[in-house]
Amino acid sequence: GIVSPMLNSLGSLILPKIASLENESDQHSILTRALRASILIASITCLFGVILTPFAIKLIYGTSFDGSITSAYLLVIAGCFLGVSFILTESLLGLRYTKGPLRAQILGFLTMAVSLALLLPRYGILGAAISSLIGYSTNTLALVWEAKLVTGESFLALCIPKRNDVSALTS
Repeated sequence: GIVSPMLNSLGSLILPKIASLENESDQHSILTRALRASILIASITCLFGVILTPFAIKLIYGTSFDGSITSAYLLVIAGCFLGVSFILTESLLGLRYTKGPLRAQILGFLTMAVSLALLLPRYGILGAAISSLIGYSTNTLALVWEAKLVTGESFLALCIPKRNDVSALTS
């Protein structure tokens, strides 16, 4: 959950910002910058989360929970995908584009449900963590695809952060 507060607050700001703009080009520009900034923020936060995870688990739960560290790593990464998907969902909703987020959520749910049914019985909590990662990443990639369709931008233009992306969102 280390990623959620930052990305959720950004997502809550993005929807009204995009919806208030009348120029479609400006809306697409904010969506693109928001996506790239969220990827940057999620990546940095994820790195810190992965580094701190084993220490936090040992500090909070003790060494008897060392077996949960691998699952926790996967859940930190899954949380990063979930945070980025929230930004994209809010951005697309700001454009009044509701079908794309719906399709992405359904696809993410289906991949998580199928992988959970296959992996949970065999791998337990690790299987559940893998399923979360599969579901959230599928949802996020589907949302990026929807953003690509709406904006006409390339996958790389949508996903590779640029120097001014974060500063542009705070103005």
